[in-house]
Amino acid sequence: MLFYPFKAGRKAVQTKRLSIDKQLHLGWSLLYELEALDDMTPVDILERLNTTAQCIVNIRAHKRLSTNQQEKLINLEKWYQSYDITRVQKDINNQS
Repeated sequence: MLFYPFKAGRKAVQTKRLSIDKQLHLGWSLLYELEALDDMTPVDILERLNTTAQCIVNIRAHKRLSTNQQEKLINLEKWYQSYDITRVQKDINNQS
């Protein structure tokens, strides 16, 4: 079961309150959802990408990360960067 503590349309959860490991897990889970679900709206996609970015920024703010956490963070950043956020934003604007 994926760990996704909020639904579309609600205010995003404050990821700073989560531990580093839970933020990593949340970021990975959100990106896995993007890959798994084909019928996701552009708004939902953008919401998940923004939350993943928020997790990455929060984790980067910590000075002491274990080697395992650093590796997971680097891989998460690479996967996150593979998404074209501007295209998703254009899709949302075109729908409006």
